[in-house]
Amino acid sequence: EQDLRRSLLILGVAGLTALLAIWLGGEIFFLRPLQTLLEVTRRMTAGDLTARTQETREASELSELSRSFDQMAEALEKRENECLQAQADILSKERERTRLLHQLITANDDERTRIAQEIHDGLAQTVGVMQIWSNEAQDCLDEHQFEGVQKALEKIGGAARDANAALREEMLSLRGSLIPA
Repeated sequence: EQDLRRSLLILGVAGLTALLAIWLGGEIFFLRPLQTLLEVTRRMTAGDLTARTQETREASELSELSRSFDQMAEALEKRENECLQAQADILSKERERTRLLHQLITANDDERTRIAQEIHDGLAQTVGVMQIWSNEAQDCLDEHQFEGVQKALEKIGGAARDANAALREEMLSLRGSLIPA
């Protein structure tokens, strides 16, 4: 009976040792890597694309899963960085486009101002003088001074030719400045 007790005690101790080894082995080789993988998954879900399992090169299925997960995380991080760079490039190009558009609008406004000034300084003043000479011709006509009418009409004709030439020149300069060669 004492041998039986000793055998049972040894068997009990061996069984407890085996259970303890199984529990510790499961904790070390299964639960910890699984918890690490789960924690990294949570961090990635929260937006941390730098999270990695840092799994060693063991030959277990869990290690292989962890390495595959790390490779996937690296690929996602790389794609995210590429997307961010593409967005930055698009933003930079949009700023440049906006700057060029502003420059174009400013140049357009400057050209319109220049044209208005040219019309005012040239054509508008010539038409004003022609009105004065037309009134002069009418006064001469009313007083039957036909020689004065003829002189006024000659001045009006010369001013009209000059205005026409200036207007043609201005139109040609507009074509040259607005349409690139």
